[in-house]
Formats: sequence, C-alpha cells, structure tokens
Amino acid sequence: MTQPPAGSGLRMARPFDSQAPDGTPVVQRPAVPDEEREAVVRYLRQAPIVLAARSLDPDLMDPRRPSSVPLTYHTDGTWIWPGAVGYYLQAHGVPPEPDLVAHIRAAGFRLPEVSEDARKDAVTAITSSSR
Repeated sequence: MTQPPAGSGLRMARPFDSQAPDGTPVVQRPAVPDEEREAVVRYLRQAPIVLAARSLDPDLMDPRRPSSVPLTYHTDGTWIWPGAVGYYLQAHGVPPEPDLVAHIRAAGFRLPEVSEDARKDAVTAITSSSR
C-alpha cells in the first residue's frame, strides 16, 4: 500500500514491513512493551472506522485459523491504519510501526475526537492510495 496523497496530512500504517518470497509476513520493529500492549490494541480497535468490508481476511501469520482479520480502516485524524494492525498486535504480538506507537503513547493512549472532515479526508486518502 502506498502513502496517502501529499498534502493530506495523514500517515498510513501497514501491518507488516514486507513479505518474504513465500508470502510470509516480515516484521522488523521493536516490540510493544507488555504493559502497554492492551492500551495500544484498545486505541487501534476503538478508533473510528472510516471504511469497512463485510468479510474477513485470512490470518497470514496462522493460515490454519478461520478468516478473522477485519477488513476495516480506522483513523484518529493523524494516522490511518487497517484493522489488521490491531488484530495482529492482539493475536500475535506483531507491533505496529514505531512512529504510530510513539504517537499513541504521546496521546496518553486516549483517542481524540475525530471530526467528520477528518474522517472524509481519511476515506479520500485510502481510496486514492489504493489506485
């Protein structure tokens, strides 16, 4: 996935850094400390959903699991992230991008109010970056 268009002011987080040739996710990020993990997951999952599908994706970390990865996009008005970011942190301990974790930590793990304009900007950024 590419970054949102220049000037949107939003940053797009990815669930993984890359994929190995066999499709296995690759993550090279510092772990979220155990004492912060639940608060980070809560922040990621409770942020407003701005785009959603009615289905679920397979778990790329454990393909034996039934499809359970949410096909959603969330925003806090500064960052946009797929629902997979919170899912993989909770289910497998896969840390979000360090800048996103720092942003959540700086906010005291509390979501800000997200205006309708910010939500619309996020949808525009998501749909523009997927083209």
